[in-house]
Amino acid sequence: MGLHRAGQRAEGIAIPLVKLLAAHREAIHAVKLRPGDPIRVILSTADPLERFKLAVKATRLPKGEFSRVAGDCLAQLPAGAREAAIVHLFETGAVGRLNAAIASDVGEAYRDIATPPGFTETIHATNCRYTTWGRIKGLLAKLNPDDPRAHLHANAVASLFAKRLLQTPDDAERAFEAFASADEQVRMA
Repeated sequence: MGLHRAGQRAEGIAIPLVKLLAAHREAIHAVKLRPGDPIRVILSTADPLERFKLAVKATRLPKGEFSRVAGDCLAQLPAGAREAAIVHLFETGAVGRLNAAIASDVGEAYRDIATPPGFTETIHATNCRYTTWGRIKGLLAKLNPDDPRAHLHANAVASLFAKRLLQTPDDAERAFEAFASADEQVRMA
């Protein structure tokens, strides 16, 4: 199939050529792999969290492959799930298998999750962020303060708000639930 025959054209969706070429490169790479090769299994898995879990388990993946897969998965995960995956990288020691550039980005994100964020913001009651912060406070109140995981969960959601990545109460709800779900999934891996 040539580049000019991509289905996205028929749907009117523009796909950047660099993304299309990267997908072709990965497909060609996967075809050349042995059937039992872990990277083949990883690349053929559609769900980014499942790919992430497989990559973390595949301890013999070269640093470059692991970094590429982990970075790609983290970029595809929604807010909340991404932070839970980052915590998992540190808890399993898999962060040491990342190349320096990815490890630096992951380290900065982990710092924001591992320590309570400090931020101040003046928001008026008519501002959507006011409502969003109110929803976040309600969600965080559901967490058990005696559970160390709850602190990571709370810090992750609060840091997403501080970074302006949660603009609506629905965004906050989705991130809160995504962290809880992804955290449970990666810990069961």
